Amino acid sequence: ILALYYLSIKMFKRRAVALIACTSILFPRIVLADVSTIGVVLLTRIVALPLVLFALYFFLNRKYYYSYILLGISVLIHPITAFYGIIIIFFSTIFTIKENVAKRLAYMLGIFFVISSPIWIWAILQSPDGGNFFSADKQWVEILRIRSSHHIFPFSWKPKIYLNSILFVLIFILGIKFKPQQQIFNLVLLWIIIIAILCLIGVVFTELFPVGIVLKLQLLRSFLFFAYIAIIFFANYIYNMLNKWGFIKSANSIWIIILAIMLLSLVRGKNIANFSIYNAQNKYWLDVQKWAKNNTDIDAKFIVPLDSEGFRVQSQRTIFTDYKDGTLGNFNPKFAKEWFHRIKLLGYGENIPAWRAVYNMKPEHFHKIVDEYYNNQDNIYIVLPIRFILYPFDRVYANSEYVVFKYDENYGEEK
Repeated sequence: ILALYYLSIKMFKRRAVALIACTSILFPRIVLADVSTIGVVLLTRIVALPLVLFALYFFLNRKYYYSYILLGISVLIHPITAFYGIIIIFFSTIFTIKENVAKRLAYMLGIFFVISSPIWIWAILQSPDGGNFFSADKQWVEILRIRSSHHIFPFSWKPKIYLNSILFVLIFILGIKFKPQQQIFNLVLLWIIIIAILCLIGVVFTELFPVGIVLKLQLLRSFLFFAYIAIIFFANYIYNMLNKWGFIKSANSIWIIILAIMLLSLVRGKNIANFSIYNAQNKYWLDVQKWAKNNTDIDAKFIVPLDSEGFRVQSQRTIFTDYKDGTLGNFNPKFAKEWFHRIKLLGYGENIPAWRAVYNMKPEHFHKIVDEYYNNQDNIYIVLPIRFILYPFDRVYANSEYVVFKYDENYGEEK
C-alpha cells in the first residue's frame, strides 16, 4: 500500500488521489493467473511485490540505480515476481534514457547482478536437473494442467477471472480522461504495452505452443502490475469527478469520502479481515504436528493425507508428499513426474480428487509406499482422519479429528 501511495503521488501530485488509491485497494479482486490485488497470506511474492513497485517508483523519479538495486534484492526473495519488474524496467531504460544508454545500462545491470548473484550462483551450481528451457515435455504439461492450471493455462480459467480483469481495463480507460503529465503518461503507457506483450506471450506459449521457460515464468501474473496502475488512474478519476460535482469543497471533505470507502471496504472484505501472525491451520491438525515433534525421532517419516497442508511447519518432520508439494513441479519436470507418481500412490486418480484420495487408501497401499521408498521401516507414521481409528495398525495418538498410526509391516492386510 505504501508503494502504491508513492506511485500515486508521483503520477498525479495529489495526496488525496494517493489516499483514494490506497483505500480502493482494500477491495480485493482476483485477476489473471488467479492473483489477488491484495495478499491475504504472507508469502515470499508478497514481500517481493512492494520492492518491485518501489523500483517502478524510483524509475519514474529517474533514480535508475535505486530501481536496479531494489530489483536485485527482490530477485533474492521471489525471482518470478522480480522478473516482471526486470523486463518492464529494462525496456523502459532502453526507450527512455537518451544519453550514454549503453554505458549506464551496463553499470545498472552490473549492480543488479552483483546484488542478486547468490540466486544465480545457486542456479548454476545447485539447481536440480530436470529443467527444460525451451522444450515442454508432454507429461509435464499435463501434470501442470492438473496442479497449476489456475496460474498457467488461461483457457481453463473461469469467466469471473476475465470479468474482474476487464473491469480494471475499463477503469483505466475512464482514468485516461484526467492524464498525468505527458512524460509520465508516456512511460506508464510503455509499461502497459510491455505487460500486454508478456500476457500475449503467456497465452500463445502455454496453450498453443508450450515452451518450458514461459510455463515456468507464468507471465500472465504480470497483469497484476497493470491492475495497480488502473487503480491509481481510477483514483484520480474519482477525485476529479467529485471535485467537478462539488463534493470536495474543503480538506475535510476528502477525508469523509476516504473514510466512507474504508468502511465499505471493511464490509466487502470482512471474510479476509481476520489477519493473524499466528499459524491459522486447524487446531487439531496443529496438535498432530506438535505431538509428532515432541514424541517422535527427528528422522521419523510421516505419510499424511494428500489434501493436507503444512505438516512440516510445526512438526519439523519429513512427509511422503502432499498436494501443495506439486508447486515445485512448475519449475522442474523431473520433480513434477516424481510428485505425480507419489500422489497416485496416495490414492489420487482421474476421477478421485485430492480431498477424496485418502478415503481410497487401504493398508496395502501403505505397504506399497514403504516397500518402494523406505529401506528402514522403523519410525514411519501414518496420519489419517479420525474415521480410520480402527485401521489395522498400531495407534499411537488420536484427537477429535485425526489419528496417528505407527507403521508395522506385520499389521494390515497381506502384502
